[in-house]
Amino acid sequence: MTALLAAFLALGPAGPVAVLVLAAAGRYFWRSVAAGKARIAEAEGMAEAMRTMAAELDAGADPATAAETAAMDSPPETAKAVRAVSGAVRLGDDPNLSEGAAAQLARSWLLAHRHGLPMAGVLGAVRRDLDASLRFTRRVQATMAGPRMSAVVLAALPVAGIGLGEAIGARPVHLLANTGLGQLMLLLGAALLAAGVVWTARLTRISP
Repeated sequence: MTALLAAFLALGPAGPVAVLVLAAAGRYFWRSVAAGKARIAEAEGMAEAMRTMAAELDAGADPATAAETAAMDSPPETAKAVRAVSGAVRLGDDPNLSEGAAAQLARSWLLAHRHGLPMAGVLGAVRRDLDASLRFTRRVQATMAGPRMSAVVLAALPVAGIGLGEAIGARPVHLLANTGLGQLMLLLGAALLAAGVVWTARLTRISP
């Protein structure tokens, strides 16, 4: 609220609107980056859980015990998914996991359960596929770091330009805040800048 009031006082009626639009775009951008990292972390946790389960099965443990052992050594979200898959399969239900690494565990478990395949072998094959996908995703993540940082820098340039204009006496803030054309330019500029930030987030989205 304080930021919106300050924007209104400094930039006129269009100021709070511009601030809200840019804040929403920035939130979308950072949440997209965080979601990509979270998906990678989930896949890494599930790959490790599959590795643990396969080792337990090779040692003679039954699938439920192997799943519980893997869950105990996993992050909370991975442990929850492993226990959900284990419980659903034991009860004869289809696990309600339609995407992500947890869905790969569910499909491999159901495949082994329904067709009598050695579960350790199925899990090992799925884990190797997941590991390969993770290696590729990490390379993509490292490659996308540059474009994302460039987007952040480019998004800050208009603000820096306004500051430079004020420093040399061009008074861009006065134009933006006190003229109808300036208010229109402020809204249009904020909308275009927000669209660029959102589009960059979509282009650089990472999903294992």
